[in-house]
Amino acid sequence: MSATEVAAGWVRAIRHHGRGFVLSAVVLVMIGIVVAIVVDSRSHVSAAAPPGGVSERPLVIFIQAHRGKGAAEITLPATLQALQEATVYARTSGYVKRWLVEMGERVKAGQVLAEIEAPELDREIDQARPGALHRRALSQSGARRSRVAAGGGREDRGLRGA
Repeated sequence: MSATEVAAGWVRAIRHHGRGFVLSAVVLVMIGIVVAIVVDSRSHVSAAAPPGGVSERPLVIFIQAHRGKGAAEITLPATLQALQEATVYARTSGYVKRWLVEMGERVKAGQVLAEIEAPELDREIDQARPGALHRRALSQSGARRSRVAAGGGREDRGLRGA
């Protein structure tokens, strides 16, 4: 009997018996798959569990870590950047006359970092100084006059008696 004749026999049987034959064949295949899964899972369970039903702890091999004798030194490229930056502005324009602190040195709050020479500001101060001295002299003489007037002319009497 050839394979073609066997296939033809199957086709005739399916046509003759109809759906019942196909359904029973599918059910038999499913039962076979279920039985194979159950048998396979039981064989894994029995191999994993030791005799007596008590599982053993796994064997772990380890060693104590110790610091090595050699000094390992690694040089890596890096960039150093400040977390906080401050821009320093002068209160007036001028030229740096003298640096009091070098770059990289630690400084304290309020410490003078540099002396600035400001020719324009010096010129303005020199021009304003005579006027300020004159105003101060006027205000002092005005204060003296008001004290004399409030005191009833005591200073005048003292001058006359002398």
